[in-house]
Amino acid sequence: SQIGSLGETHLIDFIWQEEIENTQYGIQKGAFLKIVAEKQADQLLSGVSTADFDPANISMADELKKAGFIKAEQQKIYFTHDLYSDWARYQLLLAHSEDLASFLTSKSLLSPLWMKAIRLFGLNLLEKDLSGGKWEKTFTSFNGSSSQQIIIQNLLLESFFLSPNAYEILSKQKD
Repeated sequence: SQIGSLGETHLIDFIWQEEIENTQYGIQKGAFLKIVAEKQADQLLSGVSTADFDPANISMADELKKAGFIKAEQQKIYFTHDLYSDWARYQLLLAHSEDLASFLTSKSLLSPLWMKAIRLFGLNLLEKDLSGGKWEKTFTSFNGSSSQQIIIQNLLLESFFLSPNAYEILSKQKD
């Protein structure tokens, strides 16, 4: 990629890779952050109870605390910044990209915590495929009349309009 064509999700993916995945126990750290972020969104909580975790799963909490991604207070785990929780949910959606429709439609999308992650996922599709084909395929996979499908399509549409290369993609579609 050229420097000028790097977008928001390129930066997020780079930071996630360097600060989480490429560190010691990176896969476990990433998995733990995704679990916390998912529980946070599903239960509409800012802090997730430490009792919600199996002792084997929570072993990464101390490492992530040292790295500044999470904090633990009053038996709850919090992200130190909302961006980190959005990024973890976005990474979770990337991990479910093959079964995205069934994964997302199983979620309560009334939780606003899923919204940013879905927008970031849509932005990722647009930033990684300048033809817009992957975004369009994902968008149409949510064709339907259920409220969840409508919400997801609306968020993906927002990602299109927030994309710095939207005009370029539209111009290519017109040709």
